[in-house]
Amino acid sequence: MKNSTLPHPLTSHDYFRERFFSPISAALERLDVGRDGVAISDDHWFLISCLRVVSQETSGRGLLQRLGDLSIMEVKRQTFQESLTSNRRLLTAKAVNRDLLDRLVERFRIRLLEFRR
Repeated sequence: MKNSTLPHPLTSHDYFRERFFSPISAALERLDVGRDGVAISDDHWFLISCLRVVSQETSGRGLLQRLGDLSIMEVKRQTFQESLTSNRRLLTAKAVNRDLLDRLVERFRIRLLEFRR
């Protein structure tokens, strides 16, 4: 059996986007909740937030520094921290969560109907 290892999400931005983040990105497009002129786009905000969960960095500051060091994206710590308290971001996260859940339930419903046949 071939020994395959998955790339680390911080060093393989495209892999992470394709495998993990594409459903969130698609939900953002469907919902069209974005706003122009924000320091961090909704797309990047969700990406950084997801990376924070899966990264091995011990702090959010460390993650932001790592992203900058790897030339993935430059985000100021204060800008990201302020975005965490945004009511609009909270509402967007809730809407994306609801969209993803609705799609999952629909997928499950279709598979259950197929199984019953």
